[in-house]
Amino acid sequence: MIIAVAKIKPEAAMESVYALLPAEAKKVWEFHKNESIRQIFLRKDVPGAVILLEGNDIEQAKATVATLPMVEANVLDVEFIPVAPYTNWEFLFAKE
Repeated sequence: MIIAVAKIKPEAAMESVYALLPAEAKKVWEFHKNESIRQIFLRKDVPGAVILLEGNDIEQAKATVATLPMVEANVLDVEFIPVAPYTNWEFLFAKE
């Protein structure tokens, strides 16, 4: 799984960002339906989103996110973080 952390660039005009919202929502919905995007969350600290993308290929995740209207319009900064399931549960049951 890949986490994409996106935030609106400080220099982006908010009028431009708002104008892109319908197309952005439509594209995200398409990705959700085809299971490219598992979940998306709005950020509470800054304008932006956190996206959970299916798969382990960071280049594919970047290619997917690159087609979002806000990325195409260059109003988003996006950081990609590959993650794996937490596997240390067995330490709860380890004998001391």
